[in-house]
Amino acid sequence: MPLYKLRVDLPDDPGGLAALATALAEHDVNILSLAVHGKDAATVTDDLVVDMRDATKLGSLICALHEISPEVSICRTDPHALVDGPARALDIACALARRPDLLGQALARLLGAEEADKVIATGPETPPPHRLTVGVPGSGRVSVWRRWAPFTVTEHARAQALARLAGELQAPAAGPRRRADTRDRSDPSDG
Repeated sequence: MPLYKLRVDLPDDPGGLAALATALAEHDVNILSLAVHGKDAATVTDDLVVDMRDATKLGSLICALHEISPEVSICRTDPHALVDGPARALDIACALARRPDLLGQALARLLGAEEADKVIATGPETPPPHRLTVGVPGSGRVSVWRRWAPFTVTEHARAQALARLAGELQAPAAGPRRRADTRDRSDPSDG
């Protein structure tokens, strides 16, 4: 069961996903997971994990996908890619709560990327990596990279949310934060 991560940009019109599903079915590819992200007013990005039962058809599949969209990225993956996204995000947040200084590792795990401090080997046949950098309140910037596909707007938002969490966790302990008191003082039972 060779698993692949697939990212395809499609017009945000009726039938776009159907054309993608048809092309995959014609190559004996089974869709195991699908997430759709808005890219702009006219385009969506579809992220899929697929089971390609006959990997010898990969070249033919890529050609068929390029007939649907000029923006196609594909790479091998493993069963960990099938873990529920929200569950993975919560696990990562728990790990970050224990070690907020490891934001780079947490971002890499969340986004299927590598930490920016790792060596990025490039050569004439190797495309440059895609990079995502976020600011961490009070402690600078963190970057991650990957080669297989650009980062989506949704992934940028997720990375910024995780960076905000890390910033909150690393904030100096100045005692509990004071929250606005929202109790109705005119109600005597509201002590």
